[in-house]
Amino acid sequence: MPDSFSHFLHGYFIYGIKGGIFGILPDLLSFGRLIIIQAPIKLKYLLEGNFKKLLKKPKDRAFNKTDKLLYKLFHSIVIWYLIYYFSNKDKEFVCLFLAIFIDILMHQRHFFGTPFLYPISDYKFDGIHWNTKLGWIISILITFTIYKYSYLFRVNN
Repeated sequence: MPDSFSHFLHGYFIYGIKGGIFGILPDLLSFGRLIIIQAPIKLKYLLEGNFKKLLKKPKDRAFNKTDKLLYKLFHSIVIWYLIYYFSNKDKEFVCLFLAIFIDILMHQRHFFGTPFLYPISDYKFDGIHWNTKLGWIISILITFTIYKYSYLFRVNN
């Protein structure tokens, strides 16, 4: 399933709408600018029924330095921990950290590998990409497991 959508579902299963929003926050903040820029062409493909082009993975060159920096910042456990530490410590941060952890495992190093230790390190784990057959199976199993056992993730209900 598409990565951001599954992050929303995971958060939603754990803490409802607010959990879903926290789950997609790293992707929304990383790619929001790009989504706005690409929206007109994606809408055109949708209206034409051209789902192959609509769902096509963007080329690496579609992302500029700003997009890559935003991805590093908003997929970093270090950065989010600092934000959490100085914030009101919403319980929904669990969903955000879970989304980053899943991204670490479900992204390959060469295409938006997750730099989860940025700015301390640029290390990226070479995982199984979610947009492969095996990745889809794993993603669906993760989503089902979180749905089934979401009560285990809840903290201080």
